[in-house]
Amino acid sequence: MWSEISRSTIVKSWLYEVRAKQVRRLWMRRLLRQFRHRQLQRTFCSWLVYTETGRRLAVEAKAQEAEARIGLLEMKLSGAAQVKAEMERLLASFETERVRVLDDATAAIARTPSWTSGFLDAELRWSSLNLEDKWHPPGRAGHSAVSCSLVPHSPPHTIVFGGYNGRECFNDVIIFDSGNMSWNTPTTTIAPGSVCPPPMRNHTACSYGVNKMLLFGGFDGSYEFSDLSLLTFQDEGNTCEWSQPEKPRIGARPGSFSHHTACMTQDHRHMIVFGGYRSCAGHLNETWFLDLHLMIWTSPDYIGVPPSPRRGHSAAIIDKRMYVLGGYNGVAHLSDFHVFNVESMIWESVDAHGDQPTPRRQHAMTAVGRHLVVYGGYDGKAYLDDTYVFDTESHVWKRWLIMESPKKGPCVDGRMDTTAHGRSMHTMVEAGQRLVIFGGVHECGALHDVLFLENAAAMGGLQLQSCLTEETAKVQNLQANVVECQQALQDKCSELHVAQSRLKQVHSALKVEAEKRTAAVEGQRVLLNKLQKSRNHSKTLSQTCRRLAEEQKVLQCLVSEFEQHRVSGTSQASFY
Repeated sequence: MWSEISRSTIVKSWLYEVRAKQVRRLWMRRLLRQFRHRQLQRTFCSWLVYTETGRRLAVEAKAQEAEARIGLLEMKLSGAAQVKAEMERLLASFETERVRVLDDATAAIARTPSWTSGFLDAELRWSSLNLEDKWHPPGRAGHSAVSCSLVPHSPPHTIVFGGYNGRECFNDVIIFDSGNMSWNTPTTTIAPGSVCPPPMRNHTACSYGVNKMLLFGGFDGSYEFSDLSLLTFQDEGNTCEWSQPEKPRIGARPGSFSHHTACMTQDHRHMIVFGGYRSCAGHLNETWFLDLHLMIWTSPDYIGVPPSPRRGHSAAIIDKRMYVLGGYNGVAHLSDFHVFNVESMIWESVDAHGDQPTPRRQHAMTAVGRHLVVYGGYDGKAYLDDTYVFDTESHVWKRWLIMESPKKGPCVDGRMDTTAHGRSMHTMVEAGQRLVIFGGVHECGALHDVLFLENAAAMGGLQLQSCLTEETAKVQNLQANVVECQQALQDKCSELHVAQSRLKQVHSALKVEAEKRTAAVEGQRVLLNKLQKSRNHSKTLSQTCRRLAEEQKVLQCLVSEFEQHRVSGTSQASFY
């Protein structure tokens, strides 16, 4: 009986132990799964915290960068505001200066008489080109000079050819620009079948239309010439080309000339040649017409008594009349004054009044409006420096009293005020509100200076106008700069507004990220608490497992004892 009870108890204990092992195994597996799940959850939470921290740091870096850009934009905006204020101040000062210059220019123009009316009442002054640090041609006399426009609708330039310096003759072409007060030499070419005029002096030149000059006659020291040459300017005066018009096969032609005069009619149809000198014939008083359309020479029949044979005289055309003054006939210097009507072909002596020029030769005479201006010359004893004007309507001569100017001292446009030298064999051409006088000869030899006989008030007005133009250009540039600055300021303001909106978005994102970070920190704290609880629970489970393991060992000992007792009991039973 006892053995059966013991056996059943042992079996029950064994079954209980087996079931307990299974339960423990299942429990351990469940605990292991829970532990792995918690470990994975902790890893995931750590990854979330790391990711959120990285995002937060990136957002903070972007926020700092945006704040730096906003600070830079604010600095630029403040600088642009200062520039705008400075621009407005400069613009106001320039506007004040412009109004002042405009008022001065208006007053100067109001008191400035034009060349064609009130010219005799204008104050005139001498001035000269400052030759320091500027290239200038060598001194010369007996050259030619014309006022010619190099391109259509452009201010005229002074074109100089040839001349003599006491040792040699020239055949160079030089251009004087009275706008920028400079000399230059164009590149000279020769048309096919033509030649360049030889070095010469005492020839004549006439402006022919736009960018053309006609050259006739001359003397090279041994022979006179009768050649006609045409100089055509191209490339805004940077190049020029020599050519010879085709000679007519019919009709008479003038012989060789020097010391003559040549004038272009106002319609540019004819060139009129008068007087001069020929070695084989002496002094001349021939009148020749050159038809510039047909290139035919004619010596027309005229009415009246022409001027006596002469050389070194002067001639100029006003309307349809050619005026001839002075000269030299080989015996005496002349001061007679004649006029030739181009339409009626009548020569007559001019009945003039007033303070008339003294006898002279190789002087310069230029038509200015309805007036004739005479300067310089030689009277056989001295080189003259007087200036006369003749009114072709009133037939009155008047000697000009030029405004006194200091001999030294700086002047505008790179020129220096001076007193004119007496001279002869010089040239004088009109250039706006001044007469340009170049070269000539006096007691010391050939001259290379450039003199200006100016309308003082008109030149003052032109200077004020030039200043006004410069100031206007400055104001326009300043206005353009102000517009650019305003546009840049608007662009910077737009960028600032965009940056501010982006900053607001960044602040909102930072706020959201901060809230998320707070929630993540709170979740991390909860997870840490749960982790601590799990660790405590795991520790408890470990202790329980150790206790169960000890109990299992005790149970195994009991089972082994039970097996021993059972085996020994079975042996005794079989023994009995």
